[in-house]
Amino acid sequence: MGAVVLVVSEAFLGHTATSEPRLLVVASDAGHLVAGGLWAAGAVMLAATITRRHRRGMPLDAKLLATRFSVVAGWSLAGIAVTGAALAGGIVGDVGALWTTTFGRVLVAKVAVVAAIAAIGGYNHEVLV
Repeated sequence: MGAVVLVVSEAFLGHTATSEPRLLVVASDAGHLVAGGLWAAGAVMLAATITRRHRRGMPLDAKLLATRFSVVAGWSLAGIAVTGAALAGGIVGDVGALWTTTFGRVLVAKVAVVAAIAAIGGYNHEVLV
């Protein structure tokens, strides 16, 4: 219930409440939060499960767990990318604003961080898993 309240409350805050087209921005923001939350929760649960199994001396099954998480992570990342692009289009407006506004520069930095995480995940999926 708390997650639903968080996602719905975002429709009334900040750039989501002031950007047009409103329906696209609200739907994209909700999808973005859900996809990001799914990825983050999956990563935390993967780490917690492996840690708990290690402490109890149980078989880790890390490859199996990582393989399962990589499917969820991949779909979450796709959702984050699509909804993030829709949000950026609705909020930033034009490409030049990515370099001339504070929001645009923060967005570029955020995309760079997510791209680095995605590259690590891609490496993990292709090489380790």
